[in-house]
Amino acid sequence: MSIFRRRLMMGEKKPIEYLEFEDRRVWEICCYNWGDTKLAAPSSAFATGEIEADGSVLVVCDHVFASCMVHPKRKYSNGTSPAKVNAAARTFEVELQFDSANPFSSIAAGTTVIEIRQYASNTSTQVVVGTLAKEDVVLDGDNKLTITTSGTTNACQYLTVAVLADNGVKATYTMKVASTSASGIYQPVGITQAQCAAVSSIGTEFKKNKLVTRFNELQLFSSITGFSIGAFEGTGLTTAICPNQVKSIAQGAFGVNSLINIQLPSQCTTIGKYAFINSGLTKLIIPPLVTEIKERAFYNCSNLTTLIMQPTTPPTLGSNNWYHVSNVTIYVPDDSVSAYKAAANWSSKASVIKPISQLPE
Repeated sequence: MSIFRRRLMMGEKKPIEYLEFEDRRVWEICCYNWGDTKLAAPSSAFATGEIEADGSVLVVCDHVFASCMVHPKRKYSNGTSPAKVNAAARTFEVELQFDSANPFSSIAAGTTVIEIRQYASNTSTQVVVGTLAKEDVVLDGDNKLTITTSGTTNACQYLTVAVLADNGVKATYTMKVASTSASGIYQPVGITQAQCAAVSSIGTEFKKNKLVTRFNELQLFSSITGFSIGAFEGTGLTTAICPNQVKSIAQGAFGVNSLINIQLPSQCTTIGKYAFINSGLTKLIIPPLVTEIKERAFYNCSNLTTLIMQPTTPPTLGSNNWYHVSNVTIYVPDDSVSAYKAAANWSSKASVIKPISQLPE
């Protein structure tokens, strides 16, 4: 499941609660499409807040800058594509305004009190690219310290400025784009559960992205009622939990070789043709409201061994659903066994249709 983390960002003086998904690539794509903010440059302040050094490593600013060089197919919610940004040409400026003229007076000389960190490419490894010892901190007449850092050559950069002191020092900060050769930069700032719920449809943002592997947080998109054709086709998706209000699984929506587990929505009534074609599913539960399964929905699902049918009336079953599905056992409501065995296109599997009470625990 998603976890909640707290961060200071986008001018808020209080932490904002936002989601970080199990699959970071899914999180990034969601941010680009539904939680994005476009920033003008240069000299745009894009992060402000208040800090207090309390004895632990205190992250002052922690923001991601990315360009479509990382994911060329990404688009913003208004349909436009992110501009390509040369990360090496960007300069960032962080202003720290302290509450006193000598905020580190109680710290021993030579002690590192501020670190500047960047992530290495798209990994989770932080690299310290600059430090300030106590004696390096020289404030201006407004008790302000300005730190300038250049962008890396990475297409995706995380920039962190951390205050390491433990003496209760307080400051406000402003983070700016000091200069860039591009017309602007784009900053995904995280996506909240409310933003997930406000999304009305999922198109092909994820299609053919092999780096997308887990999307159990799909269930948080509580306003969508269906998926686009081939929504997750060609991804690396292994597991997903659908929002319960989705009423139909679109044509080829989960035609994913790597897919081994999916929880279908409880309100689903229709499963489209090719819905799970070529998938790696071993077990599938069809919800009780399903009335139609179109042709080739299970086509070439050769790993499927357990199909649990919850509808009491056999859904209309399209043709060619059992191609290369030779090892499946179909479990149906006990009182519906005869009906399933006699129903069109179910009858060819009559020998493996069993009452659900016989389902192994």
